[in-house]
Amino acid sequence: MEKNKLVKDIARSLGIDLCGITDYRLEEDRIAWLRLRKEINYETEFEESNIELRLNKELTLEGARSIIVIGLSYNTPRPQGQDPDLRGSLSKVSWGQDYHRVLEDKLRELALRLGESLDFNYKAFVDTGPLIDRELARLAGLGYFGKNCSIINDRYGSFFAIGYIITDIEIANDRPLETTCGDCDLCLRACPTGALEGPYRVNPKKCLSYLTQSKEIAEPMREKMGDRIYGCDS
Repeated sequence: MEKNKLVKDIARSLGIDLCGITDYRLEEDRIAWLRLRKEINYETEFEESNIELRLNKELTLEGARSIIVIGLSYNTPRPQGQDPDLRGSLSKVSWGQDYHRVLEDKLRELALRLGESLDFNYKAFVDTGPLIDRELARLAGLGYFGKNCSIINDRYGSFFAIGYIITDIEIANDRPLETTCGDCDLCLRACPTGALEGPYRVNPKKCLSYLTQSKEIAEPMREKMGDRIYGCDS
């Protein structure tokens, strides 16, 4: 069986919502923006500071060739609160089980099942690897970049978590989607802190999702948080 189809058939059988393959070759403009972000202090403590590690998959796994990227939807109904006097908004990603554990289990199962047919080495990551998760998802065809810098899928929107497996086997690549947001700029106008400084350009230091995970929040940003406890979507 062709390896790309084999991977996706196994992923589907495991209840994985999205799956695609990429060899992770970033365009020059993406690399330039990554380097500029470092210069203008847009990097956060939640990302890999070594740019070469972020660009070169072989620095993470010797002989790396293809990367299997998966997505799991977390667009679930809002849970009902127990105490009506306690109110606050939590990002949808935090409403259920810890997505890190869920995706880690799925990646482990996928690798084990794939290992029944193929001999390969791999490393799997959920938010812990050096590569750029959203670029991986875009290149693997899981979705397209919105002007808010989130990856959007036509079925699941931007409400899906990303995990990936770096492998030393060659698997046929999937194609990135050509879709765009067109003239829509609702996200740019809705961002309460102005973190979206332009289409496809976000200043994470202003982002409520980042701020609600920080130990210190600047005074001017506090009132803009509203009732948000964690994340900026709810």
